[in-house]
Amino acid sequence: MQGKSGWGWGLLALSLCTQAAEVPLGMPLASEQVLVRANGQDPQQLDPNTVDADFATQAVLSDLFEGLVQEDDNGTIIPAQAERWEASTDGKSITFWLRDAARWSDGQPVLAQDFVLGWQRAVNPKLRISNRNYLAEAGVANAELIGKGKLNPEKLGVSALEPKVLQVTFDKPMPFFMSMLSLPSFMPAPSHLVQQGIAYPAGPLVSNGAFMLEEWTVGKQLQLMKNAHYWDNAHTVLAKVVYLPQRFAQSDIPRIEQGNLHMTDNVPGSQYRRIQNSVPESLRAFNLLGLYQFSLNNRRPPLVDNNIRQALSMAVNRELITDTLSGQLVKPAYTVIPDNVPQYLPVTAEFASEPLRMRQDQARKLLEAAGFSAEKPLQIALSYRDDDEQERLANTVASMWKVIGVKVEMNRLTDPAFRASRYTNHYDVVGTYIYGDYNEPSALLNDFRCYNPSNLSGYCNKEFDLILDQAQSADADQRGVLYRRAEELLLKSTPLVPVFHDTKTRLVSATLQGLPQISPRGIVLSKNLYLTEG
Repeated sequence: MQGKSGWGWGLLALSLCTQAAEVPLGMPLASEQVLVRANGQDPQQLDPNTVDADFATQAVLSDLFEGLVQEDDNGTIIPAQAERWEASTDGKSITFWLRDAARWSDGQPVLAQDFVLGWQRAVNPKLRISNRNYLAEAGVANAELIGKGKLNPEKLGVSALEPKVLQVTFDKPMPFFMSMLSLPSFMPAPSHLVQQGIAYPAGPLVSNGAFMLEEWTVGKQLQLMKNAHYWDNAHTVLAKVVYLPQRFAQSDIPRIEQGNLHMTDNVPGSQYRRIQNSVPESLRAFNLLGLYQFSLNNRRPPLVDNNIRQALSMAVNRELITDTLSGQLVKPAYTVIPDNVPQYLPVTAEFASEPLRMRQDQARKLLEAAGFSAEKPLQIALSYRDDDEQERLANTVASMWKVIGVKVEMNRLTDPAFRASRYTNHYDVVGTYIYGDYNEPSALLNDFRCYNPSNLSGYCNKEFDLILDQAQSADADQRGVLYRRAEELLLKSTPLVPVFHDTKTRLVSATLQGLPQISPRGIVLSKNLYLTEG
């Protein structure tokens, strides 16, 4: 039902609607429902409100905690801890009614005050590890000022009207607010424990999702068990989930086939074709709202010159990279936004269809216009993470730039050095992945706003920011037009070299069922999965 405010938030009374394991009638289930999944690494920590959540951390937190709503396989918002909600007619507030059956893993009810506390913790700059203020991005009233230390967290626009009724008010209604509610920052915190003076989340971890923490041995495994107090526990098939903090290894292939491992965290590009030839039925790819790109630091010479930045972008052969290096179902990228985002007509890069040799000639002319030649070559440093796959990508791109007369210094950085570089201006080009937290163009475009901490290029265009601001109050069709205008403006300034739109590819056991068809954030909820007989 459409919202009264026109934001699509309106009254929704679907308390019986669930997103859980749907086992076809007659499907023979395995007698032991213990899922073993590789997670790449240990989670950073298990406090959803304060963590700077990477893929590994979000995967575990999404099993332990649940927000007000979730997205189903088609990207539709469905009830979770809230059974219904209604927006005000002016769009300045929205009220959620929590389920009577929503409980913490210790049996205590999940209350509106738990969401108030959790969100106040998430916006508190003294507690947040993340440099992202997601509540401010979502438009929650006063979140931006609180994040800057100008107001107390208690001033946040969220309140408990009744024990099971939560109201959120906005500085400005954001059209993507509901899509953000499944992010860790928007999870509740157990106020009944905090009020007793128990340090949260120290001690036995209390959670409100389909699973609860049973054991965590750092570097070895993290084990979850079914949460009997979860409101939809009857539809959770798995009894346990075992997370292994490991990246893909050759030994994973026979383990998948033998049923000792049910899902890997990824498949390295260098291994993809060999696996595709040997066990193609085990490969499962999920298109992400993600991009691998090289940020061009246009705040310092020589990359302040757009001719140079355009030359570097033109010279990169995306098709060669995606065909021979990534080896997976990733798509060459000439733009920021991929072609699978709802209600968005993709932008077309001007030179994308031109032959590579013509692009290389144009790139040399642009460098000449900037004052560089064979006698005076452009010299830049290319930085990338301490990772073999990214090193292969960086070396390949560097070789493409050398073809047009650029001298490239390679800098492989450890993770601490890489993270530290984000807060300095002492780099020329840096290779990074960027991902959207919700399935809308702004999730990626916002990374290029002035002063956004994720904006490594230093790109700052007030017109670009203004267009994104205008899109926040526009209807769906108007937003698409505005986002296209913003992306065209961004690409014209060339603060980045898009390389490919990312895919999360995993090896999956034939006995594992219930995987989503779409996963823009790359998260697979264990509560939707089940194991069949081998």
